Amino acid sequence: MLDFEKEPEKQFTGENAAGEIREFDLLADEGMRLLAAIDKKQADISLQVEEIYDIVKESALYVEALRMERMRVNQLLGAVVGLADMIEDFCHFTAQSGNSELEKQALMMWRNAGNLLEGCAAARFGEAGQPLNPAIHSVHAAETSAYPREYIAKVLLSGYRYMGNIIRKASVIVSAGEDEGEDEMSMDNENLTMDNEV
Repeated sequence: MLDFEKEPEKQFTGENAAGEIREFDLLADEGMRLLAAIDKKQADISLQVEEIYDIVKESALYVEALRMERMRVNQLLGAVVGLADMIEDFCHFTAQSGNSELEKQALMMWRNAGNLLEGCAAARFGEAGQPLNPAIHSVHAAETSAYPREYIAKVLLSGYRYMGNIIRKASVIVSAGEDEGEDEMSMDNENLTMDNEV
């Protein structure tokens, strides 16, 4: 076994041996201090890595909770839009029924539902007489009307947005202008598709 106290004496001989041994001892001490400092740094880094790992695990739990919440919100939005579609269908039915009292009640329900949606950061859009916007309107057909060409003649189903994001485009019939003749109108119908995507 090596005796570290006597080993330097074997290596250093001559007139300057004592000074060289002291210098070697100082270097060895400095090396030991550096190794101790490196060891401490390594322990600190290990602790930091463990803390980061714990934060990552906790963040993953939050991300999963947010994903589940977003899924529930999307399901709820789908249900709300479905209910709004039923009310809208009822409004279309009452408008054709000839019963003015029933039509008035349906329109009041339609307006109240719109106000409730707005209170929840949701909005309904799609009105006759507005210019066609392919970003928010899905063209179902074209027909002659009193509105100018490329304006909304009728709304079949309203569109919806939630917090500024489009949930569903409005399904509309676009105006082909006033009495432009059968040939031009049939050509326009061929050029318009069911989904006018941007």
